Amino acid sequence: MKFILSLLITTVLAFSAYVFPVSLPDSNISAHKSDIAKVYAEKLQQKILLSEDQTAKVRNILNDYLANVSGNKNASVMDKIEGFLDQKQKSKFEIIKNDWWNTFTKDVKKLPAK
Repeated sequence: MKFILSLLITTVLAFSAYVFPVSLPDSNISAHKSDIAKVYAEKLQQKILLSEDQTAKVRNILNDYLANVSGNKNASVMDKIEGFLDQKQKSKFEIIKNDWWNTFTKDVKKLPAK
C-alpha cells in the first residue's frame, strides 16, 4: 500500500512539474550562465592542460561573452583565448576548439530566456 501511495505521489508531482513549469528568476539565469562558463573553462583546462590562472581567464572571457550574447563573437572569444596559450596548448586548442565551442553554444541556447 505504501508503495502504491508513493508511486501515486511521484506521478502527481512529475505531472504537475510538466504541466506547470517553473520559470526561473533572472538571478538564477545568471547563476546558470556562470556555471556553464565554469564547466567549459574546466573542460578546456583538462583537454589542453591550462594552468589555474589560464582557466580563470577562460572563465572570465566566457562570462563576458554570456553577458552580451549577440551576433557571432566566436572569433573574438577564440582570439582572446589563443592570446595567452603557449605553442603546445595552441596546437591542442586548434584541434578541439570547434567541437568545444559548438557544445558550449548549444548549452547556452538551452538556458531559459529572461
